[in-house]
Amino acid sequence: MKVALDGMPVEGLRVVRADGFFARLVGLLNHASLAESDALWLPGTGAVHTRGMRFPIDVVFVRRDGVVAAVWEGCVPGRILRGPTFAAGTLELACGAAARFGFVPGKLFSVLAD
Repeated sequence: MKVALDGMPVEGLRVVRADGFFARLVGLLNHASLAESDALWLPGTGAVHTRGMRFPIDVVFVRRDGVVAAVWEGCVPGRILRGPTFAAGTLELACGAAARFGFVPGKLFSVLAD
C-alpha cells in the first residue's frame, strides 16, 4: 500500500498493513532485518514493543485525525514504546528512514487507495 504526507505520496516507501490482533502482535518479529524502503502500518495501535527484534527501528505515532504526533528514531530491541495518549496508529520503519522520508510531527499522514 502507499501512504502520503500532507497529501503528497511518499515515493519509494512500500508499506504493509498489519490487520488483526495477531498480525499487530507479531509485527516485525519474524524479520531478520527491514529494508530501507519497507514499513509496517499498525492501525488502531498506540503502543508497540521491540522485544525479540534483532534490529533498531523508527516509530511514527499517528493521531486519529491523521496528524503525525511523534517520531521516535533508533528504537532499540527489547523495549515497550507507548506513544502519546491520543495516538491511534503506528508506522514502523527501518532505522533512519523516518527522517529520510520526511516523517515529522505535525505532518498529515494518510493511506492512499491501492
